[in-house]
Amino acid sequence: MYVQMQGINLAPKVKELEKRIEMLENVVKELQSSPRPKLGRPPKDAHGNERLEVDTAS
Repeated sequence: MYVQMQGINLAPKVKELEKRIEMLENVVKELQSSPRPKLGRPPKDAHGNERLEVDTAS
């Protein structure tokens, strides 16, 4: 005769955790494939000043 575990059925919890893991894996994969912003200082112009993307002419 085999002894079977009595008590709480963990299958629904396991299924929910597997869904969460799959969702997190998809998020990580999406973040890894998305282009990252460039880090560091902006390039300098001919006068030695840092170029900014802001238009200050107005």
